[in-house]
Amino acid sequence: MDKVWKIGTRWDDRGASSASVLSIMRRNNLAFVWLDEAGRNYFLDNVTKGDYIALADGYQIVAIGKATGDAHTLNYFKKNFQVSANDYANFSLEEGWDEITTVKINIVDIEDEDKADFWYQKQARFCSLNQLWNEVKEYYDSHLNRF
Repeated sequence: MDKVWKIGTRWDDRGASSASVLSIMRRNNLAFVWLDEAGRNYFLDNVTKGDYIALADGYQIVAIGKATGDAHTLNYFKKNFQVSANDYANFSLEEGWDEITTVKINIVDIEDEDKADFWYQKQARFCSLNQLWNEVKEYYDSHLNRF
């Protein structure tokens, strides 16, 4: 069974909405997260092609993606995929490009009238969300080719 993961899109220790990188994720069809070494290794070892990724803005899940490949570091994507130089400029990294883990995804935005169904009261940069597996899968599958 494919897994469901939640990734936070606010890159700020206080969760400020002004620090959202959701637009960068949407533009490049990438979900990425900055984790410590243990979390990074867990992400790289466990996020695989076919997994669902719930992108959260605060507690609200605003988009769902499905992994089109396995997880890598952002450095891998910078070297192997065309991603906007302006988007990379948003990452002022002291540690380096291998500090960020990412996965290529196809994104479906959750419509405003459906967002109440996807509220998740856990604050984390990255965590399992398998308890919403049915809801996430059904929504993604029904909305992927809708337009």
